Amino acid sequence: MANAKRFGVDKNRIAVAGGSAGGNLAAAVALRARDENWSPTIKAQLLFYPPLQAINFNTPSYRRYRCNAVVDLPNMVALWLIYAFGDISRFNLSDFAYNGHVSTSAKLTYKTHVNVSLVTRRPHCILTQANNTLWKELKDVFTDPYFAPLMTSDLSRLPATFISTVEQDVLRDDGVIYAARLQRAGVTVRHRHYMTLHGMISYMFLATAREQTADAVEYMLTHV
Repeated sequence: MANAKRFGVDKNRIAVAGGSAGGNLAAAVALRARDENWSPTIKAQLLFYPPLQAINFNTPSYRRYRCNAVVDLPNMVALWLIYAFGDISRFNLSDFAYNGHVSTSAKLTYKTHVNVSLVTRRPHCILTQANNTLWKELKDVFTDPYFAPLMTSDLSRLPATFISTVEQDVLRDDGVIYAARLQRAGVTVRHRHYMTLHGMISYMFLATAREQTADAVEYMLTHV
């Protein structure tokens, strides 16, 4: 508290923010803060192209941009596994490409969590033999909302949320679905979509990066 006063920090005006993996962590922190009634409360979360689930690698954006030069499908699978287990050597990444890592029953259970109908009305289904042994190893981690925030059933009472998604990104639909589900849960949400690449907010010489930053700052100043 002494340091907060020293640096002019107002404990009643707290936000969490992050881009890409940092967006995942920020969303998880907001969930835990709500679930455990942290004090002071978090007023806002700002999420930039966050990865929010690892059970559906066949969303429309994963299908369209699976060979994207910035973040492709194999890269995302490997990153999720490293985050979960610290190692990928014992896994066959091809098991994940068409969701073979998820049991049939789990796909049905979590269909509303990763609700692809919020992105497209076009039906799409690829029948893949489920590796149930693999799913038994993954399920406790991959369905943990603090690991993958879209896995939570209840998104109510979360802080005001700014979500930035970008078009050329396998993670686009994670953010789109999260924004829509938050709105349905009664959370104040501003979702902005930009026609650019994953990670571009780091390149402030680009007009789109400056636009994303300005939009986020405006939102934070209004809601925090």
